Amino acid sequence: EVYLHTPEDLIINKLYYYTISQQTKRVRDIASIIHTLGDELDEKYLEKWFAAKDLQTLWKSIRGKLQSQL
Repeated sequence: EVYLHTPEDLIINKLYYYTISQQTKRVRDIASIIHTLGDELDEKYLEKWFAAKDLQTLWKSIRGKLQSQL
């Protein structure tokens, strides 16, 4: 068996672990996923889990910074 994570789950987990480690590598990984998939990401799914893990504020901050770099 092979278990694969969706890109959305990778973003959620990387953002969560960023709150613990503050490693900018995690933000770069998130930026790469967003750059690659863009509008294909399931925003509703992301928002649901950011709310469940109390990551909405951090997500908005990081997303805003990433969008301003484009």
